[in-house]
Amino acid sequence: MEKVVNIFDDKNHIFNNMSVFDKKYMPEKILHRQKEIQQIATALSHILNGSSATDCVLYGMKGTGKTLISKYILSELRKRTLDFRSYYVSFTNTKTEFKALEEILIATGLHNLRGKGFNEGIRLLFDNIKTFKEKHIIFIFDEINRVQDCDSLLYSFLRTNEVYGDIEKHITCIFITNDFSFPNNISEGTKSSFSGVSKCIFEPYNANQLKDILYERAKVGLMVDAYDPEVIDLCAAFGAQEHGDARQTIKMLAKAGEIAQTNHDTKIRHKHVIKARQEIEQDGIIDLIKILPLQLKAVSLAIVKNTKNLEKQKITEPPTTTSVYTEYKNICKTIDIEALTQRRIGDLIKELESIGLIEAHVISRGRYGRTQYINLQPPPDALEKSLTSDMRFEIFKPVIVQTKFAE
Repeated sequence: MEKVVNIFDDKNHIFNNMSVFDKKYMPEKILHRQKEIQQIATALSHILNGSSATDCVLYGMKGTGKTLISKYILSELRKRTLDFRSYYVSFTNTKTEFKALEEILIATGLHNLRGKGFNEGIRLLFDNIKTFKEKHIIFIFDEINRVQDCDSLLYSFLRTNEVYGDIEKHITCIFITNDFSFPNNISEGTKSSFSGVSKCIFEPYNANQLKDILYERAKVGLMVDAYDPEVIDLCAAFGAQEHGDARQTIKMLAKAGEIAQTNHDTKIRHKHVIKARQEIEQDGIIDLIKILPLQLKAVSLAIVKNTKNLEKQKITEPPTTTSVYTEYKNICKTIDIEALTQRRIGDLIKELESIGLIEAHVISRGRYGRTQYINLQPPPDALEKSLTSDMRFEIFKPVIVQTKFAE
């Protein structure tokens, strides 16, 4: 009779406190961000004497600590005064001003915008704020750059008294963005108001800074003998190569720990970090591909197919825009969707480059003109698998050749 094994009986040799690796975890000590902390704290410090605080915009790549530090500063401010309310609103999946306003209303406890326009919604929000007993209201608007044409939204929050009238409250906004050109396409009035917003730039973490951050997490989150210094060094080195993203680097260490634990190892080793990095990259590709619009998926698949065809032919040059466009038209014909113009595909290629799926570079051919080459950043097979998991592209799934072995 087969012995029944309790899957939870295995002793944990790796983790001491798994919550330390959660993205919501607030460390007691914030490393390598004192200048940024001081700048934002100074902007908000006027609240302590009853005055209006200064609005801030935080620029920086993902994983550079913008959201973490915003929340940390508000938690510190609450130790000094209770005369404020704060709301965190993420616009990750928000494209329109109306949808953004809806998210803000929901955050403040209002849920129904049905049948109302943007201006009515803004008045509804400020009517509600007017009833608050607290004098200061602070909004953190994360990924504000996702909101397209956000002129009215910005104007409403930066010039509240002009939009609504005196509500006898001080409204302060902390805008968080990874788009250094934000805000775009705004009116002169909004531009004038935004010129008074304090700008704070978060630089990517370097390898040494990431190492310090990982050691702090490891001391609390891992068992004493569960890791060696070289494991931390390797995670930090990988993290520094990938835009200095502390969040992803912390995730890599945690994932390596999970892999070690699954394999019943008592220590996180080099091989676990390598595998963790591969799995995170794979997960990132799948998540990104899922949300791509149809035409961007078609262009991505055209680049993949082009790349793989050239590899089969042992051609070392990457695909060109022209060859990708030819493949793209074949894909559109096969799945019966309208093919865009080559000029428009050029724009989509720029979009794919901006999100890190490809790298495009132009080479001059002298009198033969200029040629744009396209290099895939993720492995072609992983990208192809993700793309063809969409039922509209299932027909392009690679054929698995099965070899029949003699018995």
